[in-house]
Amino acid sequence: MAQRLPRPVSLSSYLLIALAAVALTDAVVSAVGLIRLDDAKPGFLASVLAQQVADPQLVVKTVEQDLRWHAVIAAAMLVAFGVLGPLIRRPYAIARNLVWIIGSVALFVLSCAVTANSDYTAPTDGMQRWWALTELGLLPTWHPGMRSVLTTAELALLILGCLQLLRQDAMDHYRTQTVELSLSTVLARRQERLEREGA
Repeated sequence: MAQRLPRPVSLSSYLLIALAAVALTDAVVSAVGLIRLDDAKPGFLASVLAQQVADPQLVVKTVEQDLRWHAVIAAAMLVAFGVLGPLIRRPYAIARNLVWIIGSVALFVLSCAVTANSDYTAPTDGMQRWWALTELGLLPTWHPGMRSVLTTAELALLILGCLQLLRQDAMDHYRTQTVELSLSTVLARRQERLEREGA
């Protein structure tokens, strides 16, 4: 009879799969942003608005780098947690450890992305107001709000998914599997040794 999967492990699996789905949406949003930026860039640089912004070429380049960075992060999380989400349901303690390791890196990178992300750009004159990227036409009006929602969802799902694997039921599950695996390995090696000695 198959061993019943502990609830924390099952819940963590669902949370990480949901994280992969959100990361897929994030990657699509970043791709849409890049397409919009590519279309809007010539018009913006030739507009009167560009003259009111400090270094418009740098603004465009920075927005492009930011979108590409978000796309790379999202794609990496999609692949990593799309694989690890189902894999942690199997009796592999290494999968749980990889969730913690990759999760810690992803948490750090997402936190840096939130800190470094800027929706505004500096004016040429310190007395003028700062311009929102959506006002400059470089990004869709819905982009900043969607980005905030997606990043918040990614952080929440990542933290909750990793924390579930710290619960006692999950720890016991992987510990039991490790002990059973080690015992079966010992018995198999003992049997091989007996067969060699008997030959």
